Amino acid sequence: MSPDQANSLILQAYEGGIIGARLLPDVIREWRQPKHPEFKEKTAWSLLNAFTEVLKDRQHRQPSRAAHETITLQKLIGGGYGIPVQAT
Repeated sequence: MSPDQANSLILQAYEGGIIGARLLPDVIREWRQPKHPEFKEKTAWSLLNAFTEVLKDRQHRQPSRAAHETITLQKLIGGGYGIPVQAT
């Protein structure tokens, strides 16, 4: 995934209300410098992980909201550029 594609998808997620302004810098940081080495390669799967890593606390506090956000992110990232989200 190119930097422009990732930046565009991150912006679309923000504009679509999937990620708020408070967590936006965390998503960008996680995308650029992931905590988990398996996500260092810049793929759609890695971008999805950047979001879910930042939003993982919601999974415990608001599981239905977190599930909806994950589904929405999968559609955005996978559908936005026809890039498969699953790791290969």
